[in-house]
Amino acid sequence: MVLDKLRTKIDGKREAAGEASRDKMDAAKESASNLRMKVEEKLDESVEKLLIRLDEARPILDDAGYTIFDIRMTPHVPPKLGIVLMPKEPGVCRAAEVIERGTLTKPQRALLEGLVQIQRMHGTFTRNGYAVRGIEIDIGLPPSVCAHLVKIGGAEQSGSE
Repeated sequence: MVLDKLRTKIDGKREAAGEASRDKMDAAKESASNLRMKVEEKLDESVEKLLIRLDEARPILDDAGYTIFDIRMTPHVPPKLGIVLMPKEPGVCRAAEVIERGTLTKPQRALLEGLVQIQRMHGTFTRNGYAVRGIEIDIGLPPSVCAHLVKIGGAEQSGSE
């Protein structure tokens, strides 16, 4: 009889502990779900801002003599947007002229200054047997600019990537 009462009491405690544990687990799942929704909202907002910045940069890049060849989106927190530019005319960069005549935002100016730096290195590339195949820009603060080089007369120049 005493043993039965003890077993009943233990079973009751187990059940109460299991219920409390389930409640805590449900609360944790709900918190995680809310956090995920907030992160997704922030990601969407950040992507939208990057796309707006890209659209604002298009006419400036066009004036500087470049066409957007490809756009790359990396959905990280924070997200990254990258573009690959191709010159409209080989060896022609009017980024310095656009900087001189326009009122630009700081990111736009930094982007164009990166293009000017690549253009300044054009002679060094050519002297060493390389040509710029394309220019990749990560739209961010600050934007980063890098040149994709190919060996002049090399096998990688004629083939696709």
